[in-house]
Amino acid sequence: MLDSLDKSEIDEDLILLGIAREDEAQAVATLSSSSSPKINTISGPPILDSCNNALLSEADNDIYAGGDRFLYFGQWITKGDQVLVSDFSSGGRYTAKFVTATESEVVIQRPDGSKTRLQMNLLKEGKHHIRLKES
Repeated sequence: MLDSLDKSEIDEDLILLGIAREDEAQAVATLSSSSSPKINTISGPPILDSCNNALLSEADNDIYAGGDRFLYFGQWITKGDQVLVSDFSSGGRYTAKFVTATESEVVIQRPDGSKTRLQMNLLKEGKHHIRLKES
């Protein structure tokens, strides 16, 4: 049977892993016993996912590419949806049909049948904007 862990021990482990917030780190550092090492700051490598990629920032959580589905700042866009694309670099706006999205690009189809690939980094930077077209 496992002994229950004290909250301060768990917090200290999280701090050593670099997961805890700084205010928690300072609280544990002041409360830790003299036998354990003192922790004053949080330092360590970035938190990685299972593929050794740095976890997305909060800003990136608003964009998710899932093939036929695309989450763009709280609005789900699915294959075949009519969208309005704003191109802030050229000042243009046009309607298109959403085709697919990957981690690096969004593919849309213009009314003339031509396909356009919008780079994901330009969407994140705000140089392009996509929203569902209102009927």
